[in-house]
Amino acid sequence: MYFPQYNDVPRSREMTAVFGGYNHRLSCAEGEFYDMKNMTTDYYPILSPRKKRGKAWELGACRGMASTNGHVYWVDGMYLYRDGEKIADRMVSMSYVAHADMPVMGSSIVFASGGNALTCAYDTNKGEFSNLYDFLDVGANGGVLFGPSTPEGSTIDISASEEEPVDGEYRAAWVDGKKVLRQWSESTSTWVSTPTNHYFISTDYPSDLKKGDCVKITVNFSTGSGTMDIPDVAKVILPNEEEGNKRSVETYVVELVDKNEEGVITRGIVLPGVLAEYIKIGSGIRIERIVPNMDFIVECENRLWGAAYDGHEIYSCKLGDFKNWRLFRGISTDSYAVTIGSDGGFTGAVTYLNTPIFFKEDSMIRIYPSPTGAHQVKETKCRGLQFYCHRSLCVINEVLYYKSKDCICAFDGSLPVSVSENFGEVRYENAVAGTIGNKYYISMSGGGRKNLFVYDVVKHIWTREDEISVSEFCRHEDDLYMAVKEGNKERICTVNGTLPTDSSELEDDFEWYVESGMIGFNTPDNKYVSKLTIRLSMELGTNVDVYLQYDSSGTWEHVANMSGTGTKSVNVPVLPRRCDHFRYKISGVGDCKIFSITKTIEEGSDVR
Repeated sequence: MYFPQYNDVPRSREMTAVFGGYNHRLSCAEGEFYDMKNMTTDYYPILSPRKKRGKAWELGACRGMASTNGHVYWVDGMYLYRDGEKIADRMVSMSYVAHADMPVMGSSIVFASGGNALTCAYDTNKGEFSNLYDFLDVGANGGVLFGPSTPEGSTIDISASEEEPVDGEYRAAWVDGKKVLRQWSESTSTWVSTPTNHYFISTDYPSDLKKGDCVKITVNFSTGSGTMDIPDVAKVILPNEEEGNKRSVETYVVELVDKNEEGVITRGIVLPGVLAEYIKIGSGIRIERIVPNMDFIVECENRLWGAAYDGHEIYSCKLGDFKNWRLFRGISTDSYAVTIGSDGGFTGAVTYLNTPIFFKEDSMIRIYPSPTGAHQVKETKCRGLQFYCHRSLCVINEVLYYKSKDCICAFDGSLPVSVSENFGEVRYENAVAGTIGNKYYISMSGGGRKNLFVYDVVKHIWTREDEISVSEFCRHEDDLYMAVKEGNKERICTVNGTLPTDSSELEDDFEWYVESGMIGFNTPDNKYVSKLTIRLSMELGTNVDVYLQYDSSGTWEHVANMSGTGTKSVNVPVLPRRCDHFRYKISGVGDCKIFSITKTIEEGSDVR
């Protein structure tokens, strides 16, 4: 005898207890999420929202941040602040728009406002500002003595004539008809050519110029009312120019030998081809300490290294002296400059494994400093640094991370590799990054919104926080400070909730969510979602909602709401609906820990 048979509907039960983070691809794995907001890996493998941030100082526009000597410094507009207090009325940035690199060298913070020369430095120990570029205009309102001298600054009295002065009529020195300086030798009773290259310039103007500085001198022989009569001895012959009365002379002087109350002593040929008699110059002389224009500045091996985004040169200051960039005397402590012949502008710079690295979009240029001054340069063609992403360069656990044109790269000293496959097809730009512990925080624009992503370099998991726009990151003590835009203002916040001042406070409860990828593509048959079981722990006041979306309809259907305390399993009631695939979304406000998500799915036929 035959009896009726009951055919069980095929049923599967899938439990996810390890959550893998952000994966913005249609084929994201089980436990990964196509989209999320304000999630963290702090409690991995548990799924949880991030910690509350600390909200500290409010400011107008942050142009740079640095941490040194136990304080956090930033540039707000054009002025320097320390822990929220303005330091004098000294402007350190020449632009309200450009972000300033703030490399720290010793106890000093050096300020470079993008595209302009380095402007000044602040000594955090002494509490003093000093100029990097500096100059002296001497003699503008009167005469100034200018001419050759002894190394000690004693003036050399010169006569000039075609004929040799007879014995007894000579002065200390004589410039002959060939413009050669000669001095009388008592031992040989003859005029002997003298390679004197010291000059004395009288001035009583104060400045930050100091002994040992490399300076550029401009000598102007003209006056406001007309042209001076220049003695023949002061006529200048410059390369490729006819002999004549030149109205100005510009040259680099090797160094400023000394400085006293009466003037300065320089070493170097100031007037090529001739040593001038002491003359009174009505319109004056300018003495300048020159600093190259640089956009990207880093400190390495007791030097600052820099380059301009539209240039081909890389510069280094004198060893231990960030004020001198043109001092070339042939010794190991000299300044350094090198021209890079490859096409394209520089996009950023970083110090990595005791070497400065300069980037282009398609290459990196690594400089190997030498204690003898024989620095070596090596350029490698590879995925370089994207334009306007120079602040994405960060080193975590001896690995360098940065934003290239197509991905986030990790560089361990060999070749860069991508670590951002989980971003899918979305392209990002304008990246700013910071690091704390094993996490790489990066703020970028892409996909029609702002994004703050976090990469856990140990777990190799990405999470997405929210849509804030970060202009600067700075690691300070045990937290990561970031300047976050709030309307027309900015606020410095801490990612781990540090409250640096008495007036600081934690942010309010925030919204968080996770959104799964497509579920059901691995089977061709239609299916029913019969039950969702979520095991979670919620604090008092936490509210959690569950949504489902069927067959990519774009409509999220609210299926459950949960609130309460304690750890428990919640069965989410779902009205069975036949579908090809589905997605779920869990959102909430307040602290919550999700330990597992179990889906019960009943399979149907392949016919709708």
